[in-house]
Amino acid sequence: MFEVIKLKRRIKSIERSYAKERDKLKNAKASQDDLGQLESSEFYAVRELDKEIDQIVGLRLSHEARSLDVETPPITDTEMWDEEFGRRWFTSKGRAQVRKLIHEEKTRRFEAKSRWIPLLSVLLGIISTSTALVALLQQRKSVDAATTAAGTARIGVELARKQLVGTLGAVVVFMPNYSANVINPVLENRGHVISRNAHISFEWGIAPLNSLDTSIQQGTYSHTFPQLVVGGSVEPLNIGISLGQEFSMQRYTVKIEGTYDYDNGFEDRISENFCYFYLAHYRASMEDGGVESGGPGFWPCSNFAQKVRYVRTHHLR
Repeated sequence: MFEVIKLKRRIKSIERSYAKERDKLKNAKASQDDLGQLESSEFYAVRELDKEIDQIVGLRLSHEARSLDVETPPITDTEMWDEEFGRRWFTSKGRAQVRKLIHEEKTRRFEAKSRWIPLLSVLLGIISTSTALVALLQQRKSVDAATTAAGTARIGVELARKQLVGTLGAVVVFMPNYSANVINPVLENRGHVISRNAHISFEWGIAPLNSLDTSIQQGTYSHTFPQLVVGGSVEPLNIGISLGQEFSMQRYTVKIEGTYDYDNGFEDRISENFCYFYLAHYRASMEDGGVESGGPGFWPCSNFAQKVRYVRTHHLR
C-alpha cells in the first residue's frame, strides 16, 4: 500500500511540473506542436507510473484470490489482462471482477461461520448443564437429589434443543398469489436449513363474488417439494379462468383451503392449516377520511365476506 501511495505522489508531482511547463509555453505563445509534444511526454510519464500501480494492486489481488482459492480469469482473456514485455497485470475490468469474486467468497465464509455461532452457544449450554449435573451428583448422595439433578439436566437439554431449533430450524410459510389464470401456491422457507419433503395440498373452487357458497368449478391440488431451500418454491396451478386484477372488474373469486407440512431440519414435522379467498386490487375510503388500498392477493376466509361488503360500499373509482 505504501508503494502505491508513493507512486501516486510522483504522479501528482509530475502533473504539477508539466502544468508549470505548459503555462510557460502558453505565455511564450509556443506552437501547438510544442504543446502537443509536452502533453505527449506527460501522458507517457504518467502512464508508466499507472502501469506500476496496476501491477502492484493486481499482484496483491492475485495473492489474495489464491489464498481464498478463488479462480482468477484465464490469462488468454484480453479484457481481463494487460501484457507488455512478458509481464501481465489485471485491467480495470479484471480488478473489478476479481474483487467481486473475493468479496463473494469472504461473504460466503462469514455466513458459514455465523451459522455455527448459535449452535456453539447451545453446545456450551449443554456442557455447562452436564457439568453442573455431575457436580451436583457428587455433592448430594441422596436419591432425591440425584433425581432432581437429572430432571434439571433434561430440562436444560430440552431448552437447548428448542433454542437450536428456533435459531437454525426451517420456518416455512404459505404465501399464495394469483396472476392471469394461475394460482401460485408459494411455500417460502425463512429459516436457515433445508426443509425436506415439504408438502402442500388443498381444494379449490371458483364462486361468484356475490354468492360465495355457490361453486361453479372446483378441483384439488397436491405437490411435494423434495428440498425447500431458503427462499420460495412454487408449482403453479392453472384454474382456466380470469378473476380480474381490479375490484371494479372482479365477478368471481377462488377459494383455496387445505394444509401444508414440512420438516424443520431437526426431524420435527410441522403442519399448518389455511383458508383464503382471492380479492382483486381495491381502493376504499376510510372513516377518518383516509384511503385504504390492497390486493390483488388472497384474504383469510374468516372475514372475507365482511371485507367484500366494506369495499363495495366504500369503493373509490
